[in-house]
Amino acid sequence: MTRQEDTGKEVLIVEDSAVQMEILRRVLTTNGYKVRKAGNGEEALAAAHERKPDMIISDILMPVMDGYTLCKELKASETLKEIPVILLTQLSEPEEAIRGLEAGADNYITKPFDEAFLLAKVKSLLLYPIHFMNDPGKKSIEFIVDGKRYSVKSSRGQTLNFLLSTYENVVRRNLEMYRVQEELERLNEQLEDKIKQRTAALAEEVTERKQLSVDLIKRNRELSALYSIYKTAAEKPMLRDILHAALETILGVMEMDAGIMYLLDEDKANLSLCSQVGMGGKEAEPFLSLKIGEGMAGKSAAEMKTIVSDNDNYPTKRLSGFVLSLGMKSMAAAPLISTTDLVGAMSLGSKRPRVFQRDELDLMSAIGRQVGSMVHAARLYEQLKESEEKFQSMAYSVNDAVISIDGQGTIEFWNAAAGRIFGVEKDQAMGKNISMIVPEKHREAHLNGLRNFRETGIGNIFGRSVELTALKADNSEIPVELSVSSYKLGGAWHAVGIVRDITERKKWETSIEESNRKLETALEDLKKSQGMLIRTEKLAALGALSAGVAHEIKNPLNIISTAVQMLMMDEKQPPETIETCKEIMTQIHRTVKITENLRDFARERKPEMKELDPRGLLSKTIALVDYEMTIDNVHFNEDFADGGLRIKGDQDQLAQVFLNLINNAADSIRQKEKTYGYAALKENGWRGEIKIRAWSDPAWTYIEFRDTGLGIADGAVERIFDPFFTTKGEQKGTGLGLSIAFGIMENHGGAISVASVEGEGAAFTLKFPSIVQGH
Repeated sequence: MTRQEDTGKEVLIVEDSAVQMEILRRVLTTNGYKVRKAGNGEEALAAAHERKPDMIISDILMPVMDGYTLCKELKASETLKEIPVILLTQLSEPEEAIRGLEAGADNYITKPFDEAFLLAKVKSLLLYPIHFMNDPGKKSIEFIVDGKRYSVKSSRGQTLNFLLSTYENVVRRNLEMYRVQEELERLNEQLEDKIKQRTAALAEEVTERKQLSVDLIKRNRELSALYSIYKTAAEKPMLRDILHAALETILGVMEMDAGIMYLLDEDKANLSLCSQVGMGGKEAEPFLSLKIGEGMAGKSAAEMKTIVSDNDNYPTKRLSGFVLSLGMKSMAAAPLISTTDLVGAMSLGSKRPRVFQRDELDLMSAIGRQVGSMVHAARLYEQLKESEEKFQSMAYSVNDAVISIDGQGTIEFWNAAAGRIFGVEKDQAMGKNISMIVPEKHREAHLNGLRNFRETGIGNIFGRSVELTALKADNSEIPVELSVSSYKLGGAWHAVGIVRDITERKKWETSIEESNRKLETALEDLKKSQGMLIRTEKLAALGALSAGVAHEIKNPLNIISTAVQMLMMDEKQPPETIETCKEIMTQIHRTVKITENLRDFARERKPEMKELDPRGLLSKTIALVDYEMTIDNVHFNEDFADGGLRIKGDQDQLAQVFLNLINNAADSIRQKEKTYGYAALKENGWRGEIKIRAWSDPAWTYIEFRDTGLGIADGAVERIFDPFFTTKGEQKGTGLGLSIAFGIMENHGGAISVASVEGEGAAFTLKFPSIVQGH
């Protein structure tokens, strides 16, 4: 909303609601009125006496003093009676309007108000005020409305204006009601359209749910099969009974025609038929004993997985004819596994071609594992049937907690390991809710998951191992690994969980991770140290070589230079020869410079260490080149920390390092201007700048030279301090400047490092040991 020009008028707002107060304040101030605020009639009366406002807008229902009383007090005051008063109320009874007239109000507006309507009334009353005449001798007009007597002393104009404002409010509210009615009719039409759309969506959803229902029925049938096998094992724990019941169940669920259950012999090389369904005695004779790897059952046992086949691809030729004679066209087999050990295998056959679904094969695998476990349990039962207590004792000897709950979370089984892990004995746990071991942070997710499990028999953590925390009896939390499965009993879902305390494993993992971090850090430090050592040894060897090379090169150079100069002095020489001589002299001077750098590189002068403030030396170095840099559009940006920066160093050597870094940065900036064009770079906001920062911490003092040049190519960063390596080209640099700087920084007990983004610039950082002033 655009703020209007100041009207110069001040309005006092009287409102006990902070929200309504803020709405009125915003409307009035936005439209050029000054605003003062009061929380009730008593505060407003005091504020009006303190400074007379041009208008008062007041709520009616307020604590301490309401709007009617405030209005009467104002109209009774000789100094305040001419102030126009607008009453605001959420009430719409006729009595409210009459009481407002009785109190002497100038206007009456109902909430919620229209901003434009309110502003029009404010403007109208300020332009054409109806002054209230407080004449004590004037006779009141008395009348009765709804059995109540009222007395009004207002003038005819004031009364007429007030009643007109009341009428306007009524008209405005009626118009709003008409608008709302039209809006409701429009919304009803939209609602009808959405109901049609929702009806179509519901029809689609019903179809999907029917399919889900089919899938759920199938899943229920499969789970019922698993339960049926489990129930048989509980009622008839004899091994042959379990295998026969399991075989009949899976044949029914998978709609197969015949099947055989095998058990692994003690030699673990052969499988022996233990139960068969769908074949006569003679038909089963070829399949009484199989070697591991033979037939469908033998192959699944050898591979420890569920397999499928048809008659054309039967794995054993000597048996394929018997299979064909039985009329089997599709076959499936699965191993019987207890934990990880093979205990047997099962083979199923169908007389019609079948395409086995993944869930069918998973069911076979699950039954194979369950039957394998049951075989193991049944064998234990047969061995220990004389002593059920001894069997129970063995079952309770496992180290992991085994806990079973119903759909409400009530604990139905609690083994000894659970008691050891959670500190709660079996008699204390049985019948309690499993939430007693669920920490508060997992409680909401647990309750949601339990609700879903109770309805569907599935959950987010089913069929996999998850790591989380559990609560012990002393309210301490421990890390655990949880595996959960479900089964249906008596039409209700139940769950079995295996809980393993992984406290020690977590400690071991944490220890390993910490050791790995330390080893990685140590390896990185070792690599850096090795790199530094190799570079130092190279520099030392190269230094010894450089001294001799510089001497040997300089002597013949002097002879060549003398000869060339004499040739140039011969006036008989043609101009082409003179030009050639000049080029030779240029190259001689360059070679001389290289030999001087080599001699400096090899000299290894011990630095003369003195305590100094590097900022002063930096300023002097900048002053040496500032004029030249300004001409080349290279600017300095100095950012030196306040307070003392104290290091020990050789001023001459440090000045050499500073100047080398500044010149390198300037060369990079000039090359960038040459590559991209100064005008184009400047148009994009670029500025040739060398920023030099100096700061310190208790241990080190740092100086950074950061430029906006071309930067250094990624492959060149690692070699940047190697002798004779340069990125400037053959005619620009010798490749010794940064190597010399590297050696000087080492001799100062410090270091030099580089960071670069190719195309954007580079930053070289010098690192010196800090010294405490006075030490």
